[in-house]
Amino acid sequence: MPWPGRPGARLRSATPARPPCPGAPSLVKLFAEGALSNLSNPKVTIFYLAFLPQFVPADAEHPTLLLVALGTAFSLLTLLVKGLVGFFSGALSAWLRGRPRVLTGVHRTSGAVMVGLGIKLALERRT
Repeated sequence: MPWPGRPGARLRSATPARPPCPGAPSLVKLFAEGALSNLSNPKVTIFYLAFLPQFVPADAEHPTLLLVALGTAFSLLTLLVKGLVGFFSGALSAWLRGRPRVLTGVHRTSGAVMVGLGIKLALERRT
């Protein structure tokens, strides 16, 4: 951990990242790729099969319908939260690109944290 953090901790000045190229994929294409990635991820299926049935009463009239409703609610809430995170991270990225001094501070801080955690990990005693 200290080795990868070294360049960030010693950084003199950060060059701002280039803005996205004009041939960037559309938001619809990015959404479709993300949805396909989630649908093909077995961890998502395991989560739905292991977690959601706990909230369906054993004597429910339509347990399948209730599971679909819970899954839909979870998916919509996830879309809302991840959409907000994506929006605000894009806004933060644009803000940081215009402020190289702040970006340098972020790189130095994250590099110093990695070096510090690596040193702490190296000095840790096994029990």
